[in-house]
Amino acid sequence: MEKATVPMLISMVALLVNTILNYTLIFGHFGFEAMGVKELQ
Repeated sequence: MEKATVPMLISMVALLVNTILNYTLIFGHFGFEAMGVKELQ
């Protein structure tokens, strides 16, 4: 069971960082310019 702990924690941190960066860059928060999302055709 211990072998799964480290990869799980890394995945959780990566998910959190990805979520924060998506929010920041798509909507333009924290001093960044909004990049938006292209609409799917």
